[in-house]
Amino acid sequence: MLFCQALQPSEICWLRWCDLNKAANNLLVVRNRSKSLRIQPQIVVNQQPLCPAEVEILQELAEHCKTDWILESERQQRLSDRSLHHIVYQAGVVASLPIPVHPYMLRRSGLYYRAALLLQTASLSLHECCLLWNYYATSSAMPASFQIEYQAIERKREETFLLTFEQIKAFSGISSDENIIDYLLGAYLLSPRLPEISDNYWLAPSNWRLKTLPKTYKTAR
Repeated sequence: MLFCQALQPSEICWLRWCDLNKAANNLLVVRNRSKSLRIQPQIVVNQQPLCPAEVEILQELAEHCKTDWILESERQQRLSDRSLHHIVYQAGVVASLPIPVHPYMLRRSGLYYRAALLLQTASLSLHECCLLWNYYATSSAMPASFQIEYQAIERKREETFLLTFEQIKAFSGISSDENIIDYLLGAYLLSPRLPEISDNYWLAPSNWRLKTLPKTYKTAR
């Protein structure tokens, strides 16, 4: 779920069973969660669809749960961020991975993958993405040759780039544009051949485009 939903440790550790909509197979995710506050200013609340594998795992967890926390500790309390880090680290050891593993690796990989899926339909090259980013987000003047290349980009493809940017921003809950563009450009390193990504890959439900709820949304606890 860290990978599929691109969750931060604090976001997944604060999930409750009431955040799971079993009928619609989606998850209510409060982004940018504070460790001490359930509701905070500039909050982002998403309804994120679950893939079949996630639904199956959650069903198994629900059969053995003894608290209202989706991830509970052996003491039947909310799993702490520290415990989650340890679990993920130990999983990497068991898998004989050559580097230490931590939860943020899974979150970031998930965001790169989602960005790659969205950019797939735009048929934009890495160079064209850089041109669009420089045009919209930087104040430096573009050389004449770059301006000609920018004008050659079809408006529909440009709109797809901008929509992808906003989708990843809403999905992740990241407020910094500079961090968002890192995921869009990094998608080309993770998946250099974007058109070859399967559109029915099990980690990406066809309706994965989330519903972002108003920032004033509050959940009853």
